[in-house]
Amino acid sequence: MAQADDAVTLEDVFRLAKQLSPVDQVRLIERVAPEIERELSGEHGDIAAPVSPTARRKAMREQYLPKNDAPATERQAWRRISRAAAERRHAQRG
Repeated sequence: MAQADDAVTLEDVFRLAKQLSPVDQVRLIERVAPEIERELSGEHGDIAAPVSPTARRKAMREQYLPKNDAPATERQAWRRISRAAAERRHAQRG
């Protein structure tokens, strides 16, 4: 891991994120994604091509949720993500 005077690298963050539970990994994404979207919107206007919810779910499921996790846990996590996205869209509209 990075020393106190070194910059944190993507690998450092990824290594730590892999140690989180699947639900905490989703929570991490829920917290980081809106910040990234805000930064991209500020720099480049609206984000050009939004990812469909189905594609986003599939990518998240494949990468962050082990196959043996209970479907209820996955549904709960996606419900939170969908709610947060809807709230962001509503807030952006005014």
